[in-house]
Amino acid sequence: MKPIASITRRKFIRVSFFLFIGILILIFALLPFEHIVRRIIKNDLNSLKINDEIIDKFIKEALNNGYLSSFDAKKKWLIRIYDRLPVGWVKFPFEGKYHQYRSEIIADFLLSTDFFLNGMDEQKQINYLGFYNPYSRPCSNPFSNLFYSRV
Repeated sequence: MKPIASITRRKFIRVSFFLFIGILILIFALLPFEHIVRRIIKNDLNSLKINDEIIDKFIKEALNNGYLSSFDAKKKWLIRIYDRLPVGWVKFPFEGKYHQYRSEIIADFLLSTDFFLNGMDEQKQINYLGFYNPYSRPCSNPFSNLFYSRV
């Protein structure tokens, strides 16, 4: 009769490490992408006066218009992973792409509000106008010099 093989400390640590990594990946996979987008908007625009209802309206309309589904699986995973990494301390691959996707989300959110129409006044309460689509609001140019005072 053979004795039952005992597990060594090294094997236990290795198995525990891979189990921990697997659980983290599973948590990332189960967390809806909308929550990541909400966290990005709240973190990047925390100095602005934005109600949570406005962010919820944007995400709801972004889902209805297919905006969030325009991010393919690779982009979503990149955003999910980099959202949790301490970006800035160490250079990771594709960090520039992450900043580009994050900036696109923030820009589309701000264009969906009256932030630019109010002259980018950070003290005013931001109101939601509707999901920004240049084809449905072609006459509104938030970057026009008519909205900003001359310095």
